[in-house]
Amino acid sequence: MCLSTSCVFAEENTTDTDIIYGNYTELNQEIANSNDELNLTRDYVQNSTNETIEFSKSMTVNGNGHVLNNYTEIIINTQNNELTLILNNVTFNNSLNINTENASQNSFNITFFNCKILPNLNLSSKISSYYPEPSYSGNITPIVKKVTKLIVGSSKDFKAIEKIVTWINKNTKHETKEGFYQDPSSTLCRLTGNCCSLTDLFFQMCDAVGLTKNHTFCYVHVGNLTFGSRHFFATVDNITVDVGLDDPWSDGGFRGRAVYNITPYPYLPLPRNY
Repeated sequence: MCLSTSCVFAEENTTDTDIIYGNYTELNQEIANSNDELNLTRDYVQNSTNETIEFSKSMTVNGNGHVLNNYTEIIINTQNNELTLILNNVTFNNSLNINTENASQNSFNITFFNCKILPNLNLSSKISSYYPEPSYSGNITPIVKKVTKLIVGSSKDFKAIEKIVTWINKNTKHETKEGFYQDPSSTLCRLTGNCCSLTDLFFQMCDAVGLTKNHTFCYVHVGNLTFGSRHFFATVDNITVDVGLDDPWSDGGFRGRAVYNITPYPYLPLPRNY
């Protein structure tokens, strides 16, 4: 499977006056009636927690800035053939989950181009059952800033990102522990962490020297919510980065696991426990 993302994290700035909404059932019908391209002409709302959006064929969805509201779950069904999905200029309000439980072994490629994920901090019980509150990766400490500046030197932009990835890959060790159990400063001092901690350190190092201003950083969660059956790594714009792999510039540690969720930095994909 190939996953590429180019999302934009933004503040919500919309009004609800005189907006005509569709629902996900209607959107699925529009998808079924389309050939290889669909242009959205309105916003859509999930009417029930069971409503999902399903794609079983390759196509491009041009959102034209329209919004998919509430807890958007996209089902990827590749039982018939390989599938390529491009989502262009679509805004997701509250959350975005990618579910491939109905998919066969056929490959698929999902590209998010010029999309937005708007955080809604009033999360319902459906989400708060495993995300008790929005979690943030922040509070970049002086030690993280100092070490990052030494690593990066005079390098700028993607060359600086490459230096940070290479340094973490060569100087840290992986340990098996659950979730976000230590802050990035502790990971840096110990030079040891799990996939969550090492990815978080990578993001904070990039943030410490301003690299997050011009690039989109996301956590990618593959597998499921069960510890031992999940893995976390990063995307930077359209590039997948897994600092724990021998080759960090690869397709990430999928190991046959489907994408469960994509979370834009500085939001954390799981509650932090430190």
